[in-house]
Amino acid sequence: MPVTAETIEKLLAQIDELLAEVSSLTEELKKANEQHRADEAKIEALTKKVEELSKKKVKKDSHNSSKPPSSDGYAKPKPQSLREISGKNVGGQKGHAGNGMKVTREPDEIKQCRPSQCEGCPNMERCKYTCTGKHYVYDAEVTVQLVEYETLAVNCPLEGQKRIEGKFPAEAAAPKQYGSNLRAFVGALSTVGYVSVDRIRQFLNGFGIPISSGSIQNMIDDLSLKAEATDHFIREKVASFEALHCDETGIRINGKLNWLHCICTPLWSYFVVHEKRGSVAMDEIGIIPSLDGCTLIHDFWSSYLKYANVNHAFCNAHIERELVYAYETTHQQWAEQLKELLSEMCKRRNELFALGFTSFPAAELSEYLARYDKYIEEGLSANPLQERAEGKRGRLKKGKTRCLLERLEEYKDNILRFATDWSIPFTNNEAERSIRFTKVKTKVSGCFRTKDGADGFASTMSYISTAKKHGVFAFEALLSLIKGESLQLLETWA
Repeated sequence: MPVTAETIEKLLAQIDELLAEVSSLTEELKKANEQHRADEAKIEALTKKVEELSKKKVKKDSHNSSKPPSSDGYAKPKPQSLREISGKNVGGQKGHAGNGMKVTREPDEIKQCRPSQCEGCPNMERCKYTCTGKHYVYDAEVTVQLVEYETLAVNCPLEGQKRIEGKFPAEAAAPKQYGSNLRAFVGALSTVGYVSVDRIRQFLNGFGIPISSGSIQNMIDDLSLKAEATDHFIREKVASFEALHCDETGIRINGKLNWLHCICTPLWSYFVVHEKRGSVAMDEIGIIPSLDGCTLIHDFWSSYLKYANVNHAFCNAHIERELVYAYETTHQQWAEQLKELLSEMCKRRNELFALGFTSFPAAELSEYLARYDKYIEEGLSANPLQERAEGKRGRLKKGKTRCLLERLEEYKDNILRFATDWSIPFTNNEAERSIRFTKVKTKVSGCFRTKDGADGFASTMSYISTAKKHGVFAFEALLSLIKGESLQLLETWA
């Protein structure tokens, strides 16, 4: 085909059309790429928003933090115990000895049940009956006694007819007063019973005891004064132990927030009220600063960590709940695995202790510590520190999960002290249980009206709580307090 000018022009026209089409397609592709990048940015932004919203849905409550159940309000979470399912049936297990009602003394009265046909029979007294069975019924009878004391006078013939006169005993020193049993009963109702003064008055009036609210309050105040001596004894005893549980909880005095501090062991409890919660209060209370080499078992409250004169052991129940929260918000396996590791170590320690061991075998302990380090390392890798944005100043936000991991890494020895020293318990539940009565008291009374009233209640509860831990009921302990025998009782326990 001969190449002519016309052919060349047609080819050039076709090339121009193709170039125009390519240019158009390039423009469309450019717009499509820009739209794609915009869509990707939107998707990324939406993904981050979804993640943020999903994190916000997980709220801290009593099952995944150190917040008490009382703070859950009406939106209480479904109970989620940290304990593993044992697989056992509900109730007493096979072979369990049981702890049913026991007859521990001779009966006060014996009632015989003859056949109904014998009633009215003239031969009933002559017939010989044999016992075929015995049933026992425990019952209570409330008896109110009014005792009159009289002093008698006489002209004594041995003393030349000198007139001599008897004296009233201590329990009847006033013209009208209430006995020791009644005062101990009032004290028990007010303390371990958490009954208000007015309700105690109504209760006693119902049994025919004429008593006013003022008299009841005087009885309670008198018990508080008598408990001051026992309070000092318990304080000195508590300070002598090598391991102490510590906790504090808020109480209100005349509408103002104060704190009830608890320092205790499995057998001794000491409570003291202070307007502060932290190291200022601990310094003024004076027990912790005076210790030397003792181990304090507590939560992560930073005020305790200021004391270098003691060792520290952290409550692993608190840590397990924090790990639950970390897993619920991040769904990272290290949190679940670390929680399971702590539970496994506690369970294994109990098993070995029952077999007579006093520590983990060295190889087993090393394996546990290595697993702990491995999970922490995995967590830190999954939650790296954020890079500082250009032009931004100030401290970088680490986030709750990263902060938790750094604490778990920094305080590893304190967290795992229960594994390296078997005299240290896994949790701080001893202090948690000992101080729990405060919340019941708050629900009943609302608040204390005076600091003296709160101090007196703390002193009395130190004595009663210690008595309870030694197997003595509150009524018996308070009766000893009223009779002036409480210090002798404490000395027998010491």
